[in-house]
Order: sequence, then C-alpha cells, then structure tokens
Amino acid sequence: MDRQDPDRLSHWEGRSFLGSPAPVLLVWLCLYAARPFFLGLYHDDWVIYLDSPSWNNTNATFWLFANRPILGFYHIGTSWLAQGHIAILHLFAALTVLATALILRRFLVAVISYAFRQNSRVGCNIAACLWLMMPWTLGTTAWIITNPTLMSVLGFGLAGLTLLNHWRYQDQLLPWLPVSLLISALSYEMFIAQLPLLLGLYYLDEDRKPRRLPPYLPRIVLITLASLSVAFVSRASLERLGKLLDMKAPMKSFNPEWLSLFLRNLRPDWLLQAFPGQESTITPTIILIIGLIILVFVRSIDREGRRFKRLLLSALIALTGYSLSCLVPALAGYALSGVGLDSRVTIGASFWMAFFLAFIFSEAADRSDWTTKLSWMVAIVLACSFTLAMVAQLSDWRVVWNSERALLRKLDISSHATLPENALVALDRPISRNGVYGFRSSWDLDFAIRDLSGRMDNATYLVAGDYWKVHANQGRVVQRAGTYVLAEYRPSMAWVLDVETGKLRPMAAQQVLGGSDYP
Repeated sequence: MDRQDPDRLSHWEGRSFLGSPAPVLLVWLCLYAARPFFLGLYHDDWVIYLDSPSWNNTNATFWLFANRPILGFYHIGTSWLAQGHIAILHLFAALTVLATALILRRFLVAVISYAFRQNSRVGCNIAACLWLMMPWTLGTTAWIITNPTLMSVLGFGLAGLTLLNHWRYQDQLLPWLPVSLLISALSYEMFIAQLPLLLGLYYLDEDRKPRRLPPYLPRIVLITLASLSVAFVSRASLERLGKLLDMKAPMKSFNPEWLSLFLRNLRPDWLLQAFPGQESTITPTIILIIGLIILVFVRSIDREGRRFKRLLLSALIALTGYSLSCLVPALAGYALSGVGLDSRVTIGASFWMAFFLAFIFSEAADRSDWTTKLSWMVAIVLACSFTLAMVAQLSDWRVVWNSERALLRKLDISSHATLPENALVALDRPISRNGVYGFRSSWDLDFAIRDLSGRMDNATYLVAGDYWKVHANQGRVVQRAGTYVLAEYRPSMAWVLDVETGKLRPMAAQQVLGGSDYP
C-alpha cells in the first residue's frame, strides 16, 4: 500500500477505483494477459527456445547473456519452469510487464507526493497505463528473449522509490538501494548513466532548504559506486571468461560514429514508426498533448511560482533522461526504433515520458474546471491512439507467427535431418510483416529447424532478403548487399527452401535469391 499523508487530495481522488492500481491491472489484462493464447516465438526467441529445457541450453543461455547475467538467470529459470511450453514463457513475460508497471506506478506516486505534497494517484495511474500502451516499447519487441530487459526499468524505479522514501520518511537505504541498483545494472545498461538524475529528484521538494545537498549524500554515493563496481566487475569478468572459453559471449564495442546516431535518435522519427497508416491521427494527438502541457505550465505560473518551478525542474529531469536514453544506445551503435527487435532500446525514453506525463496529468487533476476535462480528453485520445497501434502490430505478429508455423508444418523434416555435412539451405524470402520479424536471419531459421530435426550439427541455413541477397556462383555461395559481403560459403551441396511450399530444390549454379517479405 502507498503511504498515506495528511496532505490535500486532488479533485480526482474521491474515486477509489481510479486512484487504486486497478486501472493498471485492467490495461495489462486487456493488452498482455491474452498473448500466451495466440502469439508465439519472435525472431531471436528461437535462440533460447532451442533444446529448452536442457543442460546444453542452460549453458548456452548463460554465456549468451554473460554481460547481462540477470537476464541469463531469468531465461534459465523460466525455461526449466515452462518445460518447452511457449504459452508459459509468454506468461512469464507478461508478468514481468505487470511487475514493472506496478513499480513504475509506485515510483510516480512517490515523486508527485514528494514534489507537490498531494496524493494524485489518478494522474500517476494515467501515466502508468499510457506506458503500458506505448506501442514502441512493448508492442512487438522480440517478446520472450528481450522482454526481461524491463527489469532494468523495475530496478531503476525501485532505486528512485527507495531514495524518495529515505528523504521524506527517513527509511533505510539498505538493502533496497544496492539491490535495486544491481537489478537495473545487471539486466541492461540503459540506466547506469542516468543514476545521478535520481539525486535531482531531491530538489523537487517544496520544503527543501536553499542550496542544501541531499542528506547522507556521501553514504548514497558510496552505496551507488559500490553497487556499480560489483556490476561492472561481474559483467566484464563473465565477458572475458566467456571469450577465453570460446563460449561466444557477447562483447560490446564502441561506435565511433556515435554523435550522428545520437542526433538521429533525438528526432521523433522512431516514434512515428509505431503508427503505420495512422498519420492522420498522430498530428492532432500531438497538438492536443502539447496544448495541455502549455496550459498546465501557464496556469501553474498563475497560481504559485513554486509549482511552476517544480514543473520546470521535472521537465528538465525528463529531457535529460530522454537525451541520455538516446545517447547510451548510440554509443553501442544502436538506433532507436519504434517497431521490431531494436525497439527494446526505447525503454529509457518511455520511462521519462511516463515520468513527465505523471506531472502534467497530476497538475491538471488538481482542479475542478475545464482543465481537468481537457486532460481526460487528451488521456483518452492518447490511449486510443496507442492501443490501435499496438493492436495493429500484434495482428502483424499473429500473421508472422502463423506463417512460421505453416512453413515448419510443410517441411519434410527427414530430408533436413539427413542432409550431408557442410550442406547449405537458403530460404528464398524472409517471413516478416511491417517490421515484425519471423524467419529473417540465419540463426532464427537454423534454430527452428534444429528444434524439429533434433540434430545439433545440421546444415547451414540462410534467409535471402530484399537487402541481404544470396548469390550462387559455381559452387560458391555469398550473402551480400551490393558489394558488402556478409558471409561466404563453399558448401558440399546447396538447396533452396521455398517459403510458400516448404519444399527443397537444388540451388542453380548461377542464381540470385532474395525478395520482398512474406506473406
């Protein structure tokens, strides 16, 4: 239960349902709880599903996530508990979303209560529900394999909640602060550089003495540095050990062109990717939310200068967090994407959007005039826009999953299981739809067929796409885009797998494979 204070309540707080966590649970039930019944594996998900559960899978999964060990332990644990049932893996993923949303809500309630001395839970509920609906973060991200990166959001929010309760109620920092920091840092690296922003929350307090530093700052800094040191040593050691043992542990590299990618990430283009075919509805939605933000700021000036300063500081914290959330992926060479596999790197930007929206809707809630009605209208419009985009993406995912299963059903597995050593099979077109990936890379198709054939030393499998085409030339097979060569092979035999019929045919001596996405 959230702490109760003898402070004034907002005009929305008389309605217990709207002020409780129930709306968050209801949105989760509508958008996530049903996924185990109609969705399946998605692109990289096949990597951890192969031979799952088994000790071979456990070992491979551990080293696959050597630089994010909490994700490795998550996948190992859920694989053994699910016993190969995809629906149960989806259930664990959906529960991870619910846990993150509830912690986010608690964090937002604590921030608003700390800043304005009011219990505006409805405004925070709106922000948390909109976070659940954001189609770029959770809609079609590679669901099973990358969904637990949300634990970094959970850990970061829990760390902020611990600090706020420490400053306001003198709660203990141990053990929750180091535990939450380790959960965040060992799950995903997104929020490591953003930890100083949590100290900025201290200055949202209306009763803070001027120019005063946060209390017990040396202790907080010491706990933070110790936690990050443990996380850094753990990640670096496992990465190096995996490399020494030749376990293909991932190694992060620095992107020398990070600045141009960072500036690209700052642009809102990636947001628009999540709304295909809805361009006519996005513009009025953006105008409405900008209008509400301007109105809230203007009216806060009219009321109390202190409230305006806190809104301005919240905007500064959110903008800084958003910028860092664009910078961190750019340093590693990742562009923010509104749909598909790389949409997982938007978790930081989405967190700070929800943070700022909580302030806007909570300030609008502290009235009984038309500002409150406008804020409700904006919230409803945003919810409808987000939900329609997410449903459209989930529909595409359903089509892709059905196409994957249809292809696997058509395969003559005995033919694949008896392919000669060093054989090569190329799927003539990728299975993908509107940025939602099915069989699109060598590893997803390879692992799916391995799972069916039961052979761990099967032939090499490729997927010929419109960009990465497969060129056959007198016994030599090259996958390339233009003059850039991705991989080159000299197989004992080369075959083409027809995406529509599932039949194998010999690859011609001179042939180019690759076309538009199927279906």
